[in-house]
Amino acid sequence: MTASPHPPPSSILVVGAGVFGLSTTLSLLLSPRYTSTRITLLDSHAPICDSASSSSTAIPDDIEDSCNPHGASIDTSRIIRADYSNPVYTSLASQAQERWRSDDALNKHYHECGLAVVGSKGQNGWEYIEKSKHNVAAAHEEDSQKTERPDGEPHEDVQVLENEEAIREILDTDGGSSGEAGYVNWRSGWADAGGAMRETRARVSALARTQARTLWKRGQASRLLFGALPSSSPPSSSSSPSPQRAVTGVQLTDGTALHADLTILATGAWTGSLLDLRGRVEASGQVVAYVPLSPSEAQRLRNMPVILNFATGMFAIPPSHPPPPSSPLIAPPDPHLKIARHAYGYRNPTTIQDPSQDDGNSSRTVSLPASTFSAIPPEGESACRTFLASLVPWLADRPFSATRLCWYADTPEGNFVVDYHPGVRGLFLATGGSGHAFKFLPVLGARVLEAVEGRLEEAGLGACWGWKGVVEGFVGTEDGSRGEVRGVLGVEMGRGRDGRGERVRRDGGSKL
Repeated sequence: MTASPHPPPSSILVVGAGVFGLSTTLSLLLSPRYTSTRITLLDSHAPICDSASSSSTAIPDDIEDSCNPHGASIDTSRIIRADYSNPVYTSLASQAQERWRSDDALNKHYHECGLAVVGSKGQNGWEYIEKSKHNVAAAHEEDSQKTERPDGEPHEDVQVLENEEAIREILDTDGGSSGEAGYVNWRSGWADAGGAMRETRARVSALARTQARTLWKRGQASRLLFGALPSSSPPSSSSSPSPQRAVTGVQLTDGTALHADLTILATGAWTGSLLDLRGRVEASGQVVAYVPLSPSEAQRLRNMPVILNFATGMFAIPPSHPPPPSSPLIAPPDPHLKIARHAYGYRNPTTIQDPSQDDGNSSRTVSLPASTFSAIPPEGESACRTFLASLVPWLADRPFSATRLCWYADTPEGNFVVDYHPGVRGLFLATGGSGHAFKFLPVLGARVLEAVEGRLEEAGLGACWGWKGVVEGFVGTEDGSRGEVRGVLGVEMGRGRDGRGERVRRDGGSKL
């Protein structure tokens, strides 16, 4: 028997308008259960609203351009795939892919060019590749069909790549390759992440204009607010004794207090600045580089699938036609090839005043995103250059037009944290994307809302996403998907071009 959902609170504050926060807000607005709930969406890059307006939905027309350029979900492209070793994620990602294909607002941002998953037999990541291949093949079995690859030739959905020559053939980059073997899934691809997020913001905006219960608020949360436990306070995690205090909202950096019966923290890699999640969620910086292309060069690469090498963590996303005007780093008219690495990443240890203490003397050191864009560390740039030379030899010496660090909210096993905090009432977490949450944009908010209501029924998701204990010594996601280099951002930035980060051994699977 399905448990009755928790009663809706009279007010909800969603902190953060990234993929978790925005999709959750959209699901709240679409649900008839919350027609009487006042909803506030707080983000440092939200549109400026007139709080004195008679309607609390004073939302300007340029809302879709108000995106945080540092957010992990704001970029030219993200991989969209169901290729997971864990069938729970394969199932959910398959549902998301159907929406990417069928939703008129999203499918124009989706490019199903195929995904080549490669590695080296018997080495790190190979077991994951085999499990992933099995899971996607099983997921496609019921509607088994031949699909067309970008050059128009029919192929089975999942095509085994027995050797490097087979990889070279499907890449079609004039001699380039990466990895020794693997498979290509022609029903995966990539999406213009920034474009899809703007589309979702526009949809939230349109719904909010018709509902005088929704407020966009621009600002940055500096601390959680605590208060006495109200009689109608939303629940906490069912796995812990009932707490005797409640979160009542957040205080902004300008001193403004925002109150709500339920606060949903969807603050991504910045979550550690508000809540002590050491050993559960840590921010890591991942290198990204963009290779400028002429229109004719982009045409040469038009049949290239996305490629992801689990042995190194390196991946590449081909140019679109025309390129998406999504990133603040890339001039919209310029085609480009995106090179990046899904690794342990760089930590950025930052000492902050403990926002849960009022004495002003308590501090803690956590990894938080860098506050400004800067060049990537020399080690990361060298890794991107080496991968580019192998993948597209005729671009080996092409200078990068831009580089950046993409900040993940990493968890020990790469699972999201979507659950009530067990220590207080009125606080729900929707974070820990670990570099692979964006693909779930079309379905993520609905699942978060199910968890809020205590009725997350998707097989296995509750166990994956529930509150976990502290992992002592946690310094990176150990799901096996990460490349072999980790480091401290400040140290790596000070090294020369030949400097290398600490090498570590890893095993297992991937979530990207």
